[in-house]
Amino acid sequence: MINSKKLDMLCDWEKIEEVNELLDSGVSPFRVHSWIVSNGFTISHPMVYAYARQRQMTAMEKVLGKHIPVIKQNDYNGKITNDRNALKNIMQICYNTLFTQEGK
Repeated sequence: MINSKKLDMLCDWEKIEEVNELLDSGVSPFRVHSWIVSNGFTISHPMVYAYARQRQMTAMEKVLGKHIPVIKQNDYNGKITNDRNALKNIMQICYNTLFTQEGK
């Protein structure tokens, strides 16, 4: 978790839900930064990227917390054969979860 007053201020900003929607819809942090600044909030590009990464990590932690046991049970008779397969499975689960959540 990033400890920054500026990120705390961004999270408390009245337009944070719009920022989140832009990021969730695939708008790049660079463009989101431009949108934020044009709406009156001063923040650096790196801070917006840090916020976007923080949100992704939080989302992945939630997904992984639910699905890690499934990977262990389903991957080659309960064994994770190597890091590449484990990572591939985790990425697929995250991708599937994110796109399943999109309509909700």
